[in-house]
Amino acid sequence: MSERPRLFIRVDRLSLQEIDKHLPPSGGSNYRSVWLAMEDLAFKQNGEHPGRSFRTSHNYLATVGKVSVSTVKRVCNYFEEIGLLTVTNRKTSGRRFDLNLYTLKYPKLSVAPTKLRLRSSTEPTINKLDIQRGMASMPPVPSPLALRGLDAMPEKEQSVTVDPVAKAKQAAERLAAMEERKRQEEAELAEQKERERIEREELLERLRLAEEKEKADKEAAERADEVVRLYMRTVMSSCVLAIRKAVFDEYDYGTLPDVWRSYEHETFERAVERLPPEMSDKVRACMKNNEWMFE
Repeated sequence: MSERPRLFIRVDRLSLQEIDKHLPPSGGSNYRSVWLAMEDLAFKQNGEHPGRSFRTSHNYLATVGKVSVSTVKRVCNYFEEIGLLTVTNRKTSGRRFDLNLYTLKYPKLSVAPTKLRLRSSTEPTINKLDIQRGMASMPPVPSPLALRGLDAMPEKEQSVTVDPVAKAKQAAERLAAMEERKRQEEAELAEQKERERIEREELLERLRLAEEKEKADKEAAERADEVVRLYMRTVMSSCVLAIRKAVFDEYDYGTLPDVWRSYEHETFERAVERLPPEMSDKVRACMKNNEWMFE
């Protein structure tokens, strides 16, 4: 029974080194997972788009890379900043959405690749059947991912020269970008706190004004009641004095109807109750005998 052939994808090692260069040792697993997912999508869509390009969405990348959508967005922004990725947004044309075009940008080699070395007659040959079976007879590779170009060579055979000035410039630019992002986040946080402080002050001011208005309304109502009471006392006294000055008896109403018409009937009746008993009885008898005048 023959073994099923194994499939391999090519992962750029210099890109992984560039990713790990500016990340803490314990914080690069999500970044490498998203990069491997991008390499896998570029391998699957090979031939459909020019170069190492593919179309996908943040949700699908999160599913393939086993990370969250917010992590995918943060990683994509980081890849764009360090020059490993370009994202082309596609405009909608009658449809609800369209997938963006992602293009992987591998770091350039600073030296030309060396020529292939001819195999010596004493070196062992590779069986084609072993290649079809997933190269099971080859010695184990340190990494489970197949590397491209000079990256597949041992570390001692690589001769890549790096310009220290350019490297320092890139590091300074990335550091400045990170500091700028940090300043923006701090400014946004400070702005949010200031906005919350202003809202709290406005709320307290509204509560204070409402309390002052309620207090002023209560005092105004009390003053109005006092004015009404004072007015009633004044009117009552005036009515009592007018009844005393009126000329009448039990049978002749005289000038008492003028007092009756000058005041409210309820005030007049209360004023009668405040008169001495003799005077009060005289007024009631006059009103009873001349009832038609006091209707």
